Amino acid sequence: MGFLKKIFAKQEVKTQNETKPKNEERVENQEKIQATVEMFYERLKNTSQKPITYFTLEKDKPALFDCKIGGAYYIPEHETLPIDQIEKSPLYLLAQINFSQFKAPEGFPTSGLLQIFISGDDDLYGCDFDDPRFQKRWAIRYYESIPNQPVSNRIFQPKAHKETMLPFPLDCEYRLQPHEHFQTITINDYRFKDYFTQSCQDLLKEDQHTIFDLDDVIYDNLCDRLETFASQIGGYPCFTQYDPREYMKDNPCDILLFQLDTVEDIMWGDSGVANFFVSEQDLKNKDFTNVVYNWDCM
Repeated sequence: MGFLKKIFAKQEVKTQNETKPKNEERVENQEKIQATVEMFYERLKNTSQKPITYFTLEKDKPALFDCKIGGAYYIPEHETLPIDQIEKSPLYLLAQINFSQFKAPEGFPTSGLLQIFISGDDDLYGCDFDDPRFQKRWAIRYYESIPNQPVSNRIFQPKAHKETMLPFPLDCEYRLQPHEHFQTITINDYRFKDYFTQSCQDLLKEDQHTIFDLDDVIYDNLCDRLETFASQIGGYPCFTQYDPREYMKDNPCDILLFQLDTVEDIMWGDSGVANFFVSEQDLKNKDFTNVVYNWDCM
């Protein structure tokens, strides 16, 4: 047995010596790939990085005027209840942003309450892909001031029925905890092509012209580096399909007003994401009548 062990031991040492150069070569190639990816990423970061506020979802029960997902909502006495204009039924609160609770990116309100409502009587959650600005089965409300003592009969939470369809359970309610951060442009933002051309053209080989001409492994790693799915305001959106703004020629909505990812027990179709966009001028004027609402999934 001792003799056989010596033979197998020699074979094992020989095998290790033979594979060592291949392992070193593999490591070296991986380092080159990562260095190339970082070079492209840094260029895109330098030309496109923006401040954002992203939210983590906390399970502790939010107060009525907190930043939150779902739950009861307040409608001032001079305002009408937001309704689904087809079914004439009350809309459900999707998200509420209290701008006085955190420092939003530049250009966003510094105070006031933004509420986003969607339909529970529509399997598209009120979204109209043919006319994404038409608030027929969804709505946005913005109130400059928030009362210290809300009137109890102005607090609403629609009841569910057996046909109710929402991207979350009706009893779902999360407090949104804001965090300041920065974000580099996402790869499926419709402006990505221009950013890439402007910042990375000199890094491409002679036969390469766009990001899609990169070697597959470089492309895949760069996509992973840029891919960001989050619940946030400001920055750049993510999609599971494509950016619908590419086909909207009038009144470009280039500001990500709010984005809600599939997270916790919130599910947009098959692990999708919802986005709300506003133009820079409308945001400045605090005019939310022309917001674009979109969601997509795998």
